[in-house]
Amino acid sequence: MKRLILLAALALLNAVAAFVSSGQNTLRPTTKSAPNPQRQLIDSRLQATKSSGGANVNSLLSANRATIDAMGKEFPDVPEITRLRFALAFSSQAEAKRALRESVAFRKGVGRSLVESAAKAYEEATSNTNGGWDNEAVRVAAPHAASINRFITPKNILTLSADNGDLIYVIRASLINDRMLMNRVTVKQMGEFF
Repeated sequence: MKRLILLAALALLNAVAAFVSSGQNTLRPTTKSAPNPQRQLIDSRLQATKSSGGANVNSLLSANRATIDAMGKEFPDVPEITRLRFALAFSSQAEAKRALRESVAFRKGVGRSLVESAAKAYEEATSNTNGGWDNEAVRVAAPHAASINRFITPKNILTLSADNGDLIYVIRASLINDRMLMNRVTVKQMGEFF
């Protein structure tokens, strides 16, 4: 059962990675899935404000101004671009505010150490002199890294970047001893790691 859940988690991660890039470097999923109404809503909002160069942030901000401002009254410390992300992700202002409220509560509460650790790892990963990304800092700082990094190594995980700078995470699942890994960590711990 644990193996099945890990494989499902890896498949989900693979599906997410398939949408990491945009433009010429777009990765496409290999299988078709059922239409997702939430994704269709986001896509339609982006389509409505796209220019030949892609989505124009100012147009997105203008089109979603009421929701962004409403969230800003409750969360003045949350950056406008973050509020835009929530406005685009939900079909109503109430849903966007609820989700942002939950996110802020998580980041200030039980997720605070995770957020702080991720921020530190990001700083370390981007601090090298060549301007690139050093994934080792992120791997080491990830939750439950002491248990998981014995199995998830640079030999079976590749971190690449697209021409536009997006990161692409390639998992060579056949090289991971998933049975032994899942005997040492819980599904929740695996999810927190990724």
